[in-house]
Amino acid sequence: MTSLSRPLRDARWVERGAILAVFLQLGLFAGAWAAALPAIKAGLALTDREISLALLSFAGGSIASTIATGRLASRLGTRRVTRLGAVATVLTLVLPAFATSLAGLCAATVAMGAAMGLLDVAMNGHAGALEERWGAPLMSSFHGAFSLGGLAGAALGGLLATAGFGAGGQIGVAAAVSGVVGLAGLPFLGAGAATAPGGGPALALPGRRLLGLGVVAAFCFVVEGAMGDWSAIYLDTVAGSGLALAALGYVGFSITMAGVRFAGDRAVAALGSRAILVGGGLVAGAGLALAVAVPVPIVAALGFGLVGLGLGNVAPVAFSAGARVGPTPAAGVAPVATVGYAGFLLGPPIIGLLSGIAGLRGALGCLVLATGIVALVGYRVVDGRRSRT
Repeated sequence: MTSLSRPLRDARWVERGAILAVFLQLGLFAGAWAAALPAIKAGLALTDREISLALLSFAGGSIASTIATGRLASRLGTRRVTRLGAVATVLTLVLPAFATSLAGLCAATVAMGAAMGLLDVAMNGHAGALEERWGAPLMSSFHGAFSLGGLAGAALGGLLATAGFGAGGQIGVAAAVSGVVGLAGLPFLGAGAATAPGGGPALALPGRRLLGLGVVAAFCFVVEGAMGDWSAIYLDTVAGSGLALAALGYVGFSITMAGVRFAGDRAVAALGSRAILVGGGLVAGAGLALAVAVPVPIVAALGFGLVGLGLGNVAPVAFSAGARVGPTPAAGVAPVATVGYAGFLLGPPIIGLLSGIAGLRGALGCLVLATGIVALVGYRVVDGRRSRT
């Protein structure tokens, strides 16, 4: 018994490392793309409105892909689709380097978004299946690897830009690095989730619990998107930090989010999923309230750090719960991801519209309502048992 259990245990650790590598790869993909955007915008002489069309194309490709990937992964298995998505993200990351017009860039970003959605659903479904076999929470550490990859990708892009690399050079190097990281883990992926005959219906409305988990993810991503697009602007124009220190808010948000995710598996095991969602929503709301109530650079940055601390484990818990609730892990993750990414897409422009009415300070204050919804709906859709949904 002992001689058999140790190899099985070692194999699970190898597979866990392989999945961590894939999550890290996707984070590198996202961070490198964000870092290269200014160079791409300048190289094509695009206006803010034109670059927003490219970003909208990315989001559209991603959402369409997440809708289809649940069925595809249920039919082919999460291992095969994860491998396909990992290769696709490497190949599509270099496409913007060949764009010579806005139309070409939009076509490239549709492909990038589709690749990201494909990998995101498949790898989360695969991670959910491993988590179920493991018998303990794992999802937060996987998402921690994604966050770490995002920070590393952005830092790599910044260093390359400082060294004089253009957009093509930045994303070319980033694609090579992310490919080495992610593709190295692909041979060690386990069987993953069981397949379902026929993959299920092409389009199916999620049940109430999956829809609720999607709402939790959506409002979490609304706030995440707002932090990415508006926190630096808030520190500069409202808190008066100046451009040199404007990024501190998002840096603090990102660091606390990544850090809390690596501690998240133990927190979920000790406290349960419900406590993570409710407590996370309340902490994030408190952080937003602090940043809005005291528009001083260091205080606002601290508030945004609390937002990252609160929301860091919300999406991992929602994805993990979806993987358990769905007919297959990927089929459960897909609707949560689709509804969630819709929130990420809609959140920043809504904040922009509210800012025109109530000012940026008032608009960010409205996000306290979003964190309250995370806490309230999270309380309703997951149970209070430890290590379970």
